Amino acid sequence: MSTFHPHSRLTGCLSAAADATERLRVNVQRDGMVTVLRVGGDIDLTNVAAWRCVLAEVSAVATAPGALIIDLDAAHFLGLCAFTALADTAEHCRGRGIDLRVVGTQPVVARIIGVGLWDTLLPVHATVVAAVDAWHQIHRPTGDAVANSQGS
Repeated sequence: MSTFHPHSRLTGCLSAAADATERLRVNVQRDGMVTVLRVGGDIDLTNVAAWRCVLAEVSAVATAPGALIIDLDAAHFLGLCAFTALADTAEHCRGRGIDLRVVGTQPVVARIIGVGLWDTLLPVHATVVAAVDAWHQIHRPTGDAVANSQGS
């Protein structure tokens, strides 16, 4: 699994966002077709532009037909604007063949996603492992597909 941090390998936009606000902390890991963004701190109207920048940068490095997992468990406060940005990113990812999934054990995460009618766009899981497993269930080749690829 590779790890990269805003100041080392992503573009200047994300580095500037990280410098602009210490209230938003991010860590990105990639393992094959799965990219995991772990988020800490607060996201509200004062730093939503930085949050959107982070989402754009991280979704840009995710590759189809992979998964982008957004782990919100270490976040302290998430304004509605954080979820709107997530929904926008999920739509963009879906258009590129990337499955965006959310990790959040705080009840407010699933509640806001439900109120926003984003349930199908932003599936919520209890752990990163559960999110990856759910993605694998959808993208695992069927027995016929495996047999056909071995016979070719």
